[in-house]
Amino acid sequence: MSHEGVVARTILFDNEVKRLLEKYPDAVCVNIGCGFDDRFSRVDNGKVRWYNVDLPDSIELRKKVFEERDREFMTAGDLTGTDWTEGIPNEGVTII
Repeated sequence: MSHEGVVARTILFDNEVKRLLEKYPDAVCVNIGCGFDDRFSRVDNGKVRWYNVDLPDSIELRKKVFEERDREFMTAGDLTGTDWTEGIPNEGVTII
């Protein structure tokens, strides 16, 4: 049941992100604790700027598997601080 639950949750999250990107097509999305999640490839609308954020060791490992794309970036940082936010644009951003 765990596998099916993960698949169902992934579909629900993907559909919700797609719905939000219809409303905010030029969004800046921050995927906190991204791990090996590749949601960007499933929901990309051709405009969104996507930031995958995780701990430095996780991002280091992620970079061995995934490459950054034109609008998809990997940011290493500890979420207990604020340094990781410095590379993420905040002008005109609506937090949902």
